[in-house]
Amino acid sequence: MSPIPLSNLSLPKVLLEKLHQNSIFQVEDLISKAPMELVKLLNSPLSQIEYLYKICFQNLPVEPINIFDLIQKQNEIQSNSNLDIFDKLIFENEILKKGFLSEICGPPGVGKTQFLFQLCSSNFLNKPDSSIIYIDTENNFNPERLVQIAKEKFLYRDKTEDDLTNMTKNIFVYQKFNFSEFDELMKFIEFEIIVKKTSLLIIDSLASIVRREFSGSDPSVLYERSLFLSKISSRLKAIAEFLDVAVIVINQIITISNKPLNNPEFTLKAVETENSTVIPALGNSWTHYVNIRLVLQYVDDERRELLLVKSPVSPFRRYIYTINSEDGFLIEDFEQSSESINPNDLKIRSKPYSK
Repeated sequence: MSPIPLSNLSLPKVLLEKLHQNSIFQVEDLISKAPMELVKLLNSPLSQIEYLYKICFQNLPVEPINIFDLIQKQNEIQSNSNLDIFDKLIFENEILKKGFLSEICGPPGVGKTQFLFQLCSSNFLNKPDSSIIYIDTENNFNPERLVQIAKEKFLYRDKTEDDLTNMTKNIFVYQKFNFSEFDELMKFIEFEIIVKKTSLLIIDSLASIVRREFSGSDPSVLYERSLFLSKISSRLKAIAEFLDVAVIVINQIITISNKPLNNPEFTLKAVETENSTVIPALGNSWTHYVNIRLVLQYVDDERRELLLVKSPVSPFRRYIYTINSEDGFLIEDFEQSSESINPNDLKIRSKPYSK
């Protein structure tokens, strides 16, 4: 998050001068000090320090919600007949919750981008005054397909062509196909989010950037890869929390030999063949940063599964879905596990069951 200068707040001039004399120029400088330390530094009564904190925290996204309001919100979602099954999945599991970093992982062709297009439509319908930033690193973004999916959802919610046009004007696509372009964009992404009043940031996909830039098994390359993932995950987490946006990142899968399964970097298991195993591409360290992990996998030639593997608000859940030409991502069935599921023992299918 960009620093917030104290001079931008409505503070009395005398108090602001005292703060600057003690090298306290930003909100971050202020909140790093204890109240009694500020009383001594500023030679001010505790009541004035409390007033100072109140002004500062009014400008930070730290407003809590009580239990009663949470229950009311959940009841509204469950009773809202205007929501389709996809939207209920999204809002019950808080996939679009501001402040959350979520990951969607799965094999090629399973419907990850279709899911994102549906997600864009849902986000706009519920936050029409905000924008979406979509970072496309694979040249997968198809505006006609997004509009086709949105049109079906908009009809279901009794929205007009003007609403659909307004949505298209508020989705900003950045196509960055190499590491240097992506890295340059990330230097200014906070500014873009603020200026465009963004509520949803999508990266499709982070894994492709990492693969292209950090290929090979040389120790120096692995070190640089680990360093980059640590920095970008911390950055995205901070953007989600401090700029109050939902961040969605697409992850891919890789196939490795079965031999390194005892490597702690490869903990989420997948389809095992005699000689190989399929795993998420970004490794175990990355998963510690995400609030929500969704895994998409094949069931058969027509049906697929969406698995809610990690969530701070929901238990393990399984959804059966299909992809069709009109609606895109279509949920058909739902199952909630009554027992604890260890994500590390979950098998992920990168291809349909053999008949």
